[in-house]
Amino acid sequence: MIKGQKIHKIFTTLPILLTGMSLCSNPAIGAEAYNISVSSKPFAEISPAADKLFTRLNGIDIGVSRPLEYSFRDFWPPFWNGRGISSGDFDNDGDDDLVLASSDQGMHLFENLGGGQFEEVTLNKGKWVDFPGMLAGFVDLNDDGWLDIFVSGYTSGMHILWNENGAFDFENVSKIENNSETILAHAVSFGDVDHDGDLDLSVGNWSAGWYRHHPGEEARNRVIFNENGAVTGEKFLELEGFTGETLSIILSDINSDGNLDIIEGNDFEIPDQIYYGSGDGGFERYLASENKITNTTATTMSVKSTDFNGDLLPDLYFSQIAGRAEGIEDSMQFRPLELYCFGISNPEEARKCQQNVNTNLWYKSGGRRLDVTKAENCAGKGSEYEIECKSMMIKDIAIQKNDPSICGFIDDSQLRVRALCEIHFKPQRPPSAEEFALGLTQKRGSNALLMLQSDGTYIDTAEDSGAAVGGWAWDTKTEDFDLNGTIDIYVTNGSWVVANVSPSNMYFQNEGLGLFTDQTNDAGLEEYLILPSVTSLDFDGDGDLDLVGQAVNGPVIAMRNNSQSTNRIGFKFSDEAGNRFCVGCRIVIHQSDGNKQMREIQAGGGFLSYDAPKLYFGLGDGAVVEKVEVIWSTGQSTTLGNEFSVGRMYTITRSREEG
Repeated sequence: MIKGQKIHKIFTTLPILLTGMSLCSNPAIGAEAYNISVSSKPFAEISPAADKLFTRLNGIDIGVSRPLEYSFRDFWPPFWNGRGISSGDFDNDGDDDLVLASSDQGMHLFENLGGGQFEEVTLNKGKWVDFPGMLAGFVDLNDDGWLDIFVSGYTSGMHILWNENGAFDFENVSKIENNSETILAHAVSFGDVDHDGDLDLSVGNWSAGWYRHHPGEEARNRVIFNENGAVTGEKFLELEGFTGETLSIILSDINSDGNLDIIEGNDFEIPDQIYYGSGDGGFERYLASENKITNTTATTMSVKSTDFNGDLLPDLYFSQIAGRAEGIEDSMQFRPLELYCFGISNPEEARKCQQNVNTNLWYKSGGRRLDVTKAENCAGKGSEYEIECKSMMIKDIAIQKNDPSICGFIDDSQLRVRALCEIHFKPQRPPSAEEFALGLTQKRGSNALLMLQSDGTYIDTAEDSGAAVGGWAWDTKTEDFDLNGTIDIYVTNGSWVVANVSPSNMYFQNEGLGLFTDQTNDAGLEEYLILPSVTSLDFDGDGDLDLVGQAVNGPVIAMRNNSQSTNRIGFKFSDEAGNRFCVGCRIVIHQSDGNKQMREIQAGGGFLSYDAPKLYFGLGDGAVVEKVEVIWSTGQSTTLGNEFSVGRMYTITRSREEG
């Protein structure tokens, strides 16, 4: 059923039990034995009390800033969608750092100095100075205990910058081969799909967007296998089914059988797709005829897998474009586009932001309704602006006239714009009616919350639960932001396309049993800059999750969490049997009040974003953790039976037994 190469490996599993905090050997992995140990350190002092749960900060307030790299050539996907962001502790000092993708400079790396302050790391970028980075993530691909940087660039492929004991040399880089015709790996998720102890890649390829809704084989998604730290792209399997404009992809064990599954979120007419993993590197595509899933979304931007109602089963949340839905103006907050740049503190960035807003009002929807007679608007704005403007207009004329030869008139300096033009004339592959009948049902106008039932079916409860409203959604974060023991939903919004208004982000607070209320304003999370990519991390070390995001045509934005609950606890992992940071591991905590909470460490599912591989739990009032279950990414399980004190970050280590 799957094209490509299937890989079969057989592993034996042996559950293990720890009594208290003692060490216990585990001979289940091959012929080696492993010990389990637990250490901890207290969180920093909690943030000062504030009027709202979050305080909005400009990135520069915490030391995170980068040039406002937005210009005329960015008024077209994927660039008007923004650039990626990721968090993780690359120098192993205990504080989570940041990496921001940059389509003009490759990336920007920021070291966390502690206390919520960052400093940019000076890098010898060499040939990377002009790398058109779109996706950047911290991930340990050679399993040495140091987070490497994965980068995906427009027309430039996928690369790994190897971490050398907390430092990066931009000459120490490896390329990961993809389809040679692929324009961009827009979404990549990481996980051990074949249970061999290292991280493989699930790659979501993207082609053009907008006019070309049915991409060809250059957009076919694939799984790339990691062979003991060698991630070359040479060993892969191609996923069957549709080729779509994949904007989000996630590896998660959604059916709780111990194997990672794939959910790909596609834009436009192509349905989302789900593949169930076999555990040996193979995948089987879910078909609509199985009647287990009511629907997903039509223009999917992000997909999250987590337990929203406390039944220890993973539910699914899909965000999409719903900004034109009927009645949306009654459910969301908007700001006039002429106020888009309001509040940008840097005068030069504010000036450039307003210039881009003014240009966009003329240019409209990426050129689809372009009035070519107004070409004089390109003149007199500076040489760089004029060249970009004329090149973009030539691209639009080529597409409107369906004449690929016109792309050749684009200025030689504008390679990005020429690629945007030429990709539209690649062969398309529209699915047949019979193929569409195999695909998932798509719903429009709102986000989807698929609650997993005990019989293995999913029901979309978004409308009834209060989590359906969405604007022009991009990224989604599902975390216990208010530390009450339930998973909340934060959805980022924004668009240049909706006429003359910019929608706010939205925060849905979980009131229990998967029921939500819109608490955007009360939580201090309204934001009108287009904020497509956001990472959740505890940047000040106090045990609650903050947010940092890259705005389109604006600065970096940070949201500091001011939760005053002291009943918080966190977990991270060091695993020498599986992948070191335990991506794909699950943890279930048992509380003294009888409640249980389940989380899975994931690396994917957002829109151009990754989160630090740590888990944070709020316990509600007075409860303590009495027992912790860990289901390792390699299939074994560990039970830790001692009481865990709140207010601490615990490190659970599975190490090789000496001797």
